[in-house]
Amino acid sequence: MYVFTSNDFTGELIECNEGDLQWVQKDKVTELNTWEGDKIFVEKIKNNDAFFTVKFNYDGEKLIKYDLNEYK
Repeated sequence: MYVFTSNDFTGELIECNEGDLQWVQKDKVTELNTWEGDKIFVEKIKNNDAFFTVKFNYDGEKLIKYDLNEYK
């Protein structure tokens, strides 16, 4: 999964076979039904942290491990 942020998007979102694409305000993301690990990267996005990658390992729906790398 890739997550992108933008402060000045223009244009139209295209259709996707994975669901309805939409831009969501940073402060509204926590109101969505998300996976446990999403809280980790959402907090970094809300804080405008530097570029990062994260890999999540789940057992079923339970987050069991994650590896976060930050690039400054």
